[in-house]
Amino acid sequence: MAVATLRSLLGFAFDGVRQADAAAAAEQTEAPLTRTEIREQNKALKVLVTPAERAEIAKRAGAVRLPVSSYLRELGLGYRPKSTLDHEAVLALLKVNADQGRLGGLLKLWLTTRAGDGAPVGSVRALLHKIEAAQANLARVLKRL
Repeated sequence: MAVATLRSLLGFAFDGVRQADAAAAAEQTEAPLTRTEIREQNKALKVLVTPAERAEIAKRAGAVRLPVSSYLRELGLGYRPKSTLDHEAVLALLKVNADQGRLGGLLKLWLTTRAGDGAPVGSVRALLHKIEAAQANLARVLKRL
């Protein structure tokens, strides 16, 4: 009797596994969702805003390069969209810093090879100090970002 009960239990267990495998295979072979089915699964959330608020929301969404709906969804779910505007500003500042460095290098080269030609040495040195001060200021600003 115990052997028969064991066989029936094992058979039942194997049947359950076979049924689960068949169900998983059926799920994998289902056709992808149509646009209508996807639309029915996703529900719109309507929010009343003034034209000025809508413009501000669209501006902020554009700053992080997201559509308005994605931007609002991320904010509503507690995520903080990363701003690409700050990244672009940092790159622009780095380019300005590099340009100032090249300009300073050219002025130093001029001072060593043609000092006094075209401009007084004191004026060129004052300009070099202004460039160095501007670069130091840029470095401080970039460290804060």
